[in-house]
Amino acid sequence: MMKAYDLHIHSKYSIDCLTPPKEILRQAHRLGLAGVAITDHDTVKGGLETKKANDWKDLEVIVGVEVNTDAGHLVGLFVHEEVKAKHWRDFMHQVHAQGGIVVLPHPFRSHRLSDDLVRAVDAVETMNGRTWASANRSALELARKFDKPTVGGSDAHFHREVGSCVTMADGHDLKKAILAGKVSTKGTHAPAYRESVTQGIAHLKRHEYKKVPKFVGQAFYRMIMREDEREG
Repeated sequence: MMKAYDLHIHSKYSIDCLTPPKEILRQAHRLGLAGVAITDHDTVKGGLETKKANDWKDLEVIVGVEVNTDAGHLVGLFVHEEVKAKHWRDFMHQVHAQGGIVVLPHPFRSHRLSDDLVRAVDAVETMNGRTWASANRSALELARKFDKPTVGGSDAHFHREVGSCVTMADGHDLKKAILAGKVSTKGTHAPAYRESVTQGIAHLKRHEYKKVPKFVGQAFYRMIMREDEREG
């Protein structure tokens, strides 16, 4: 039986996200997902907290991280400690040293692609919920050119986005299935405006809107959540 895993999700520990780990878990369980990977920007805290908070035995939580390296964003999956390297080769070394795998996410969004980079990663994300369809198709062509396994993930920054794009796998060892290329992807895309909203969240969390009162930020969050619920 094929099982669905969302391998690219952000929590409140990302600079551009406000979603609590428990909301991610509830949404994943509601959808019947077999697993989720929490891939916060520059930290594994979200993944570790989500894993600790998980009360559903049939839901696997994979600890991950997404780091903006000198070649663009790279995702490490199946890690358990922070990965701080900013050079892409060093990032890969640190992830592999933890027994993890390296995914090239949304390769046609702000990456400095090279043949060496694509050859070195373990898999290419060819279905990303926040990437336009043409770029996902280009990612699939890139994966095929270099004979790389493919994965999919929602790139969720709101809990209702969780599960919009998934990796389908058959078996009990997801990591082995990915590396063997025995997975498939499917999904839909989030509304384009959500990217702008997440950038607004990032500005607020960085305190770049210094003259904006705290209650405005709280109202902004409530507005986002109401919109999220309407679309759900």
